[in-house]
Amino acid sequence: MELTAEQLATIVRHADLRLGGFRQENRTNPRHWIGRKALLVRTAATRRTNLTGMVRDVSQTGIGLVVQQRLKAKEEFVLAISAVNEDQAPLVVRCAVVRCEQAAGGASFLVGARFAGEMDRGAGVEFRPAPRGAEPPPATAEEALARRIRAAILG
Repeated sequence: MELTAEQLATIVRHADLRLGGFRQENRTNPRHWIGRKALLVRTAATRRTNLTGMVRDVSQTGIGLVVQQRLKAKEEFVLAISAVNEDQAPLVVRCAVVRCEQAAGGASFLVGARFAGEMDRGAGVEFRPAPRGAEPPPATAEEALARRIRAAILG
């Protein structure tokens, strides 16, 4: 699936801010920098789980994200990206993971995904923002321990 020019315009502020302009990229569809949060709903799990991710870049055929949990290749998820204009509805699409690599520092993962189709509005996926100040669940036992220690020290 490819995003239409109208769909791409709802989430990209400046169509001329292309990442390939600074270096030579052999891509059919240019990537555009976004740098905004998005909500992911993992649909392959027995229970649907929500993740918040950071959208790095987007093209007509796919997206680059930073997330706190490893995603498996070919895993599908539903993605909601807020529109540039707050009066517009978010862009909601199904995606499939192409690659997932651990980022430098090891605390997050770089995900490359392709758009797999438009979201079926009857799928029952609800996008509710997390409450302000709410932390995502810890990804590892070490992170959970670090949070408990931080809470004990800082109160």
